[in-house]
Amino acid sequence: RAVELHPDGQVVTWGPARAHRQTYRELGERTARLASSLEHVLGVRPGDRIGTFGWNSHRHLELHFAVPSMGAVLNALNVRLHPEQVARIANRAGSRVIFVDGALLPQFAKVEGSLRTVEHVVVMGGHPGARGHDYEALLAQGSPDHRFPDLDEDTAAVLCFTSGTTGE
Repeated sequence: RAVELHPDGQVVTWGPARAHRQTYRELGERTARLASSLEHVLGVRPGDRIGTFGWNSHRHLELHFAVPSMGAVLNALNVRLHPEQVARIANRAGSRVIFVDGALLPQFAKVEGSLRTVEHVVVMGGHPGARGHDYEALLAQGSPDHRFPDLDEDTAAVLCFTSGTTGE
């Protein structure tokens, strides 16, 4: 809706060193490319769980639009939890893909060996290493003309786990 009504309006997110600016048109295009790549490159299907292990950023915002809009389910993993808790949540959610902020790769390395369902790791703003995909390279493979499916209003969009402060 924002792409159609306010294509030149700005979306501003704060990064590690500066603000990141993009228009709603650019956000819409990147969201379409991301959904297209998730489907056609990584094989994500409706109902699949997609985890995020990252800071709030423009890339995280793009995930919040692309993943639920294609019928998959977004699961933000709390970067402040102990590695065992993060792995337990990702495994219980059944995350097939996890997007990791490049700045958090050392922390994610403590979790990665315990993940049972993850098939792909996508690194946002950092070097992906041997196992991972680069976020921007993944987007480049997607189509800006991706068609999102018509979803039932009861389709799951986001999976949230509590912090575990009162138990597992």
